[in-house]
Amino acid sequence: MEKKGKKSQLLMLSAYYFLIYMAGGSYNSYIALYYAELNLDSARIGLITSLAAAVTIVVQPLWGLWGDRARTKNMVLSISLISTALAVWLLPLSSPVAWLFVAAVVVFTAFQCSNNPLADAVALEAASQGGFSFTTIRTVGSVGFALVAFAAGVIFNTDIKRIFPVYSGLVGAAFLCSLFLPRVEGHQRKGEKKHFFAILKDKRLLVLYLFTLVIQGAMGFMYSFHAIHSKASGIPMPAIGTGIMIGSISQFPFMLLYSRIKRKLTVPHMLMISGFAHALRFFIYAFWLNTYTLYLAWMLHGLCYIVFYLCLADYVSTTVAPGLRASGQAMNALIIGGVSRILGSSIGGYIGQAFGLSTAFCSAAVLCLVTSVVFMFILFKTPLFRAAPAQEAAAQ
Repeated sequence: MEKKGKKSQLLMLSAYYFLIYMAGGSYNSYIALYYAELNLDSARIGLITSLAAAVTIVVQPLWGLWGDRARTKNMVLSISLISTALAVWLLPLSSPVAWLFVAAVVVFTAFQCSNNPLADAVALEAASQGGFSFTTIRTVGSVGFALVAFAAGVIFNTDIKRIFPVYSGLVGAAFLCSLFLPRVEGHQRKGEKKHFFAILKDKRLLVLYLFTLVIQGAMGFMYSFHAIHSKASGIPMPAIGTGIMIGSISQFPFMLLYSRIKRKLTVPHMLMISGFAHALRFFIYAFWLNTYTLYLAWMLHGLCYIVFYLCLADYVSTTVAPGLRASGQAMNALIIGGVSRILGSSIGGYIGQAFGLSTAFCSAAVLCLVTSVVFMFILFKTPLFRAAPAQEAAAQ
């Protein structure tokens, strides 16, 4: 009976991740094209994306603390999901009026930004208690992302406004699924409340976050402008969708082999390698972009976002105190999708507006290369991470 219960938990979590990453694939990869249809230039698109990231910075700690202090994290997750499914409709309804559209972006982002970190906090703890692998669940999510990425490229080719019913429907389905996820309680009891930023007392984690901030800042620029740059380079929409699908599939090997890789490499080593992969990817976008090299660039995606996402999620779940783990996952999302998006989208948007998107991608590539070299020096030539492998092994 217990075995059946664990299997049903695994299946329900996998179904949830399948749906929510399908939703993300349909929205995040194509929303910039909707902005472009509204005749917004690169600088304004960058500002809107930065505004959304700024909202994430303000709201994400509140969601994390609520999850840690709530009776169950599941209740908070369900509220954020149903609110997201409804709030996305504010964008098309308000787009004719500039200030209303900006307000709609703020409201929508305030709910959407909490979905993934809350789900990760639930899934990581449930996986630990149930004895199954979080990477398996996350892989199913990438399958959903891959399937919808290609289909969305075809569906949105004639009308980009279809993005809203598709996204809302998928998030709504994820909400229904969330009602049946294994219950995970908040761990901060009354009188034992901890501050959100207490997790930054770990100096190693702080350095990892600073490295992440730079690399994912460049990635934030790419998320905002890759579709626009690809389309301007003569690449058709279905090919862009195929590239995104390839990128999602390319993440499978790292996710499936993560446990084995972790026996050979520490989290900092994996992040360093990913930093160099980011640089190579952006150089392709800057100097050598066509339909075929687009696919090569998306193949490198398997060494980019998923490495930071999974390594930081694992590091937080194994080294941060239980009462701060929802806050830790929220901090991961804040760094990857908040602060970094502001820097990447706004600065990259202005560079793209002034000098062209190719120059902006080149700047991102150089930044990633230099930052990775500096991080490599810290990793191999300073004592900061020398004790990390033993600590991580003990934590596991």
